[in-house]
Amino acid sequence: MDYERTIHVAVVSRDPALRIEVARAFDAAPVSWDVKLYEKPPEDADVIVATPEVDCPGALPFDPSRPEDILAAVATTTRVDGRVIVVTSASGGSGVTSVALHLAALAAHRTTACFVDLDTTWSACDRLGLPPDARTWAGADDARTLQGNALPVAPGLRALIAPRGKGAVDRHRVAPLAAECFERVIVDAPPGGHIGSVLEEAYCGVLVVPPSIPAARRAREFLDAHRDPRWAVVINRLGPGGEVTRSGLQRVIGCRIAVELPCSPSLRDREDEGRLLTASWSRWARGLRRLYQALEKA
Repeated sequence: MDYERTIHVAVVSRDPALRIEVARAFDAAPVSWDVKLYEKPPEDADVIVATPEVDCPGALPFDPSRPEDILAAVATTTRVDGRVIVVTSASGGSGVTSVALHLAALAAHRTTACFVDLDTTWSACDRLGLPPDARTWAGADDARTLQGNALPVAPGLRALIAPRGKGAVDRHRVAPLAAECFERVIVDAPPGGHIGSVLEEAYCGVLVVPPSIPAARRAREFLDAHRDPRWAVVINRLGPGGEVTRSGLQRVIGCRIAVELPCSPSLRDREDEGRLLTASWSRWARGLRRLYQALEKA
């Protein structure tokens, strides 16, 4: 399965010396770029680059005196305007990471998708069965570098892991940069003072709420404080017990609940194994699928 979209770059050139120059310039291109040389422009290329001796209207010009500029030009042309979905909660321990990961997995079945981990206290390494020294988004200051740091995760998504124990002053920049590379960006955003800047780039948000009256009250305060973007409220029943009804929680929160997820022992088993729940018969998975479909229609 392809983990990212392939960009077909056609280089149109008839000068052997210039062909060598442009080939050297593309040595540093991302692995997702399929770069081929032509004497005439093909019809199926995503981007066409032309050397100076070729008259090719609409093509990106290759300047032999500044060969490094062509990579930035192609990157700008092929930039993706992805949709950012932020998954968060008014308090920790609500199952935000599980919801975000499985939404990203559902998106990956249909398009390019990236899970963005912003929890610099714990990170999602354990949840995904990754080593603690796995590559993270730290130090990536542009979309191309960030894309290279995104780790492939079954069943077909990419994951940008948070650097554990490091400062998080730039984490609000990670999702917008990821949205330049992936069609769907699902952000696992822990609660905290940073959440306002993260939500500024969001197309919509998912608020995960445990099934208790105190949690519902905190959810209402959170929604009152963050009216934008559009929200889908999810009740996540993490374990047995808790008699409060869906309608009772809706009255306290003050808005409609999009999905109520049941307790799922199979999900916990997969978490212990560092894997995602892929069984389509699971009630929890079916609830997530309904949530994903609603977010796509939003």
